[in-house]
Amino acid sequence: MKHIITTFFFPVELGVRLRELRGRVGLSLEELARRMGRRPGYHHHLGRLEAGRLRFPTLALVTDYLRACRASVADIAPFLDRYAALPPVREDAARESVLKELAVLPGRVATALDTYDVKTAGARQARGEKPLAPARRAEAVGRQAQAALERRGLDAVVTLEVNRLDVRPTLAVRKVAFDYARMLWRVLKQTRPRPRTTARGRPRKSREQRLAEARAAMQVLAGDIIPVKGLNQIRDCVLGFFEKLYRADESES
Repeated sequence: MKHIITTFFFPVELGVRLRELRGRVGLSLEELARRMGRRPGYHHHLGRLEAGRLRFPTLALVTDYLRACRASVADIAPFLDRYAALPPVREDAARESVLKELAVLPGRVATALDTYDVKTAGARQARGEKPLAPARRAEAVGRQAQAALERRGLDAVVTLEVNRLDVRPTLAVRKVAFDYARMLWRVLKQTRPRPRTTARGRPRKSREQRLAEARAAMQVLAGDIIPVKGLNQIRDCVLGFFEKLYRADESES
């Protein structure tokens, strides 16, 4: 992905524009240096400016150049406005961090998350909230990227499992299977193997309780589309995929 310019430098195009302004009044570099009141030999410095090799000229130098050419800042305003229209440096640093996270992702995922990042940053700005620090912004996109990759992996293993069911893989069967798989995935992501307690000390439902509730709810919704045996196959498939991804984390919790 394209690197974002975060600090000002004097572009070659701006040097070309200055040379055009000097040509408009018919001045040589030596004559221009004399008009500017600069020392002998200063025209070499001005030549570097016009060639874009003087990367960080002062505002005084540029305005003196314009004055000697009987030009104004308006004559170079488009170049300056183009730079001023870029996001603030902090925003650029955050975008750089985000783009590094996205660079290793598949194209569709990266594009979707790039859009998510830009919209989220814009929404924070519209609400008058402080922008996230680059590290936190990259971390947020990283979490979204992880979730997106997990969804892709889950969809892939469920697709394979649907083809192993003892029912024809119609659109209705696929919809029920994917709905159930995502329901189970939410339960797995939101719970831990060992039950926890609420802030008031009340016991929370265990993971197994919530998984059982999800299966009971899906049995009602699925009707005759997928029999209980098929739902159990989907359940085992999702649990196996989850365990493969989170075995180390689960053992430490």
